[in-house]
Amino acid sequence: MKGIKRLILLSVPLLFTACGDGGMLPASSGKPYEAVVVNDQNDSISHLLQQEVEGLPQAEPMFDVTSIRKAEMKGIMKLARCIVFFDKTTPLRIEKNVYAKPQIIVHTDGSHQEELLKLLNRFEITAQIANLKRKQNIKAQTEIKKMFGVSMLIPADLTAMKKGKDFLWISNNTATGMKNICIYTFRSKSMSMNNPQRDSIFRANIKGETDGMYLKAIDQKVVIEGNPKNPKFKLNGLWEMENDAMGGPFEEHIQRIKDHYIAAFAFVYAPEMKKRNLMRQLDASLYTLKNNQLWKKEKFV
Repeated sequence: MKGIKRLILLSVPLLFTACGDGGMLPASSGKPYEAVVVNDQNDSISHLLQQEVEGLPQAEPMFDVTSIRKAEMKGIMKLARCIVFFDKTTPLRIEKNVYAKPQIIVHTDGSHQEELLKLLNRFEITAQIANLKRKQNIKAQTEIKKMFGVSMLIPADLTAMKKGKDFLWISNNTATGMKNICIYTFRSKSMSMNNPQRDSIFRANIKGETDGMYLKAIDQKVVIEGNPKNPKFKLNGLWEMENDAMGGPFEEHIQRIKDHYIAAFAFVYAPEMKKRNLMRQLDASLYTLKNNQLWKKEKFV
């Protein structure tokens, strides 16, 4: 806990941002997916937020948690980006941008656990999307629109591109913390539980040192969202290079467009570091994939 408090102290920005009523708020402190939990009875909220993230090769918590007493909720601690108060009289109540911006404050009696996790995760996704809008790769986004007729925000540091047939690979191409997004299209009669075309597409476009080395998904979970007649698919899990030792986590979003599907596949290769925040930055990019030419504000909270 002391380490996280010290990090918050060191990371307090000097910049201020305008709040909705015309006043000024300081920028919130801390890193994405850090939360301050106040008066946590029996550590129930802390345990909830520190559940393991699904789809990562090593155990990492959903949130890095600092637990404090109500008397400690002052000064620097009030600038934290995510704050959860245990309040036995309140099932679930939300405040936004009270002491800093962006910031979410949730009051809860410990019930509605699923809703609490959704609120905090959607807040972080929205904040990541706001960062993408400030620091985006216009060149890559123009290429995506040209090749696929869709809009999508790409992080500014993903500057390397490789094109194939109905396929685009965008990467930061670094030796450490390698981040990647692939966009491609395919046709299939069924997409209920799996992406039937991915392995063959990646075998042709993401190769290792030999033709027998290519990226493939080895373990995945599928979530289906939206209209049953035109659903969206989210897949996450682990990938590996066939006949090689490389591997890591991935997430994929798939949408149907008329007679074909468009897929955005994000993956990380970072054996030397934690992967949660690397993947979640890319996840936010996948959420901006739109089958139209207009950006729509994500109202997650």
